[in-house]
Amino acid sequence: YDMGTLPQAFSVFSLQRRAEAQTIDLTPFAYQTQNSLYFVSGRYYVEAVTAMPTEPMMAAMLAMARQFVAAHPPGVAEISELKLFPPENLEVGSQGLQIVDAFGFDQFTNVFTAKYRLPGGATNTEVLAFLELTKTSAAAAVLRDAYRSFLLANGGKEIESQDAASIGKPINFMDNIEIVFAESNMVAGIHAAPDAASAEKVAQQLADSLRKGKP
Repeated sequence: YDMGTLPQAFSVFSLQRRAEAQTIDLTPFAYQTQNSLYFVSGRYYVEAVTAMPTEPMMAAMLAMARQFVAAHPPGVAEISELKLFPPENLEVGSQGLQIVDAFGFDQFTNVFTAKYRLPGGATNTEVLAFLELTKTSAAAAVLRDAYRSFLLANGGKEIESQDAASIGKPINFMDNIEIVFAESNMVAGIHAAPDAASAEKVAQQLADSLRKGKP
């Protein structure tokens, strides 16, 4: 699929990502499953699927994929926004891009996301962090306030927090935790976290990372 730009192709790639994905050395954004290949090469998003996942078939598909990449080289396959997410506890390959209506909020466009797994207890806790770049710090503040208003207008409730001064009060929304804050020209936060402590930990790490560098 010719998606027009690298971010557009990456968005489809990330939204279509399979749970059983295994990263492969083809392009910076590429993986395989038992019977398929998925990858981004520049502005192109490619899927190759076989009904018969035999070794010869998968080898032929991979050879085809390498020929496609050679014919359509990815060039500088770098999305600077992804570097803003802190590396600690980041789930490899979990980064994504939602181009429109992220989280059901129609003012969110081009929202980058990344999943974090925090160790503890019997299972790891999964937290989804997000960020969006705006043109100015004033626009970021307006978007932050609009999302908070959206959550509160739809039944969300603010809860007290010791970290509220730096990242804002968490909001309990449908028994999950939302956090949204603005840093320079960026809006960022946590979406649908299972508990406030995990949400605040990742949100603070994200805020610290955003203060250190801008794309």
